[in-house]
Amino acid sequence: MHRSRPALSRRAFGCAVVAGVLATCLGGCVGTDFVEMAQDSLRRAFRFETPSSFFQPALERARGDREVSHMHVRARQHYLQIIASIERLTPEMREELRRDGLLGEAYSLKALAQWRLDRFDDARASIAVVRESNQEPLRARDRALFEGMAGTLKLEEALAANAASRPFAEVYAAAAGERGGWRLLATARTKVPAEDKLQVDLMQARLGCYACVVSAQKRDPRGAAALDPEVLPRLRAEAQVELSQLARTPEAAIVPFAATIRRWQVVCELDAPVR
Repeated sequence: MHRSRPALSRRAFGCAVVAGVLATCLGGCVGTDFVEMAQDSLRRAFRFETPSSFFQPALERARGDREVSHMHVRARQHYLQIIASIERLTPEMREELRRDGLLGEAYSLKALAQWRLDRFDDARASIAVVRESNQEPLRARDRALFEGMAGTLKLEEALAANAASRPFAEVYAAAAGERGGWRLLATARTKVPAEDKLQVDLMQARLGCYACVVSAQKRDPRGAAALDPEVLPRLRAEAQVELSQLARTPEAAIVPFAATIRRWQVVCELDAPVR
């Protein structure tokens, strides 16, 4: 026992030294250092999954499919690291980032990580910081994801309202109202290059919003009848166009995805898409 104590003491001393060095390094960090850490964590997360993974849980729920999407444990660690990096920012660091035009970048990275981890309320709070800063994410891919996030969070609201048997008006407001997912996702599509694969996810998310409206209408027909009689037929026509556009994407030639398109047609109660 007496011979082991020096070894334990040396180990404790070594740990204290490492902790002290880390504390010194972190103490010397400036705001941009933490943003760079978050950027690096997102790059590392995308070694284990693609940006499409952000949309898949909501799309599976909207289609009524068994949820098969999962997150690689290493990707999860990197998303948690993003949040931890941005939460280390002091008020002085945040002001420094605002002056340098990087506050939007910082909080968009945090919002994306929170979204992927299903921390939806936290993600909405981070989105509000980005909007208030009037600063966008720096990279085009991150801007595309960020724009799609706001609409998909509205889809999540509509799905939750449907699952709780909330009135039609509540589901419709989240899915297709003035500030609903249908409109926000349409705006997101205009900010993503036509050839970007995220277009496919955004189109499906829009169809998910429409599927929520269809489900709520069947469950609460009186609530649906309170709308202007021209609204739902016009929305259905727009959803029909969206389905046809989805069917003309290169992914439609892949057999499993062709089945997915058919699934959207069924849950949205639409006609066969025009290819």
